[in-house]
Amino acid sequence: MGWQMTNYSKSNLLPKMRLQPSEEEIEQNAHLLFQQIESQLTLCDIKAYLTILTNTMFIILLLFAETQSLRQGFQSSTHQLQRIAAFCLLLVLFTLLCSCFYALRTILPALQDRNRISLLYFGHIAELHHDKFVSNFQSQPLRELKESLLSEIHIKARIARRKLSLVSWSIGFFFASLLLWVLAQLILMIQI
Repeated sequence: MGWQMTNYSKSNLLPKMRLQPSEEEIEQNAHLLFQQIESQLTLCDIKAYLTILTNTMFIILLLFAETQSLRQGFQSSTHQLQRIAAFCLLLVLFTLLCSCFYALRTILPALQDRNRISLLYFGHIAELHHDKFVSNFQSQPLRELKESLLSEIHIKARIARRKLSLVSWSIGFFFASLLLWVLAQLILMIQI
């Protein structure tokens, strides 16, 4: 009697997988997704606040430290390199203002009117009296509540994508201003 290999299929070793998730799993995943998108929105806002703070400090520093360079840069007797440096400093100020603009757009998004009434959207909730909201929410069928939740997830995901795009532009303009400032300083050092 020789050694025989028993025929085990992989399907016998692995647990059987369901094709459809349960209602509870769907609900839990929807809540997790909602919370994840909420945290992404918060992170975008934090980045925007920090960018505004950094831009403001840099603008103040620029105005105090580079005022003389800016004044001298636009006089008729000024050397060409000093004019280029002054122009770079003006571009620094412009890019910092652009960065602030995009950061403010991140923090203060333009809210669009929603056609579909949702008892999960704060704007629609605020329009109702307290008792009316409570009774409407409690009488809402479970299916409608789930649809509202999924709709809010979709809307928040779109808002998060927009905020991420705006904060990315803001940070990009900030780094452009840093590069322009370094360029202005290098030009001023070459001139001396």
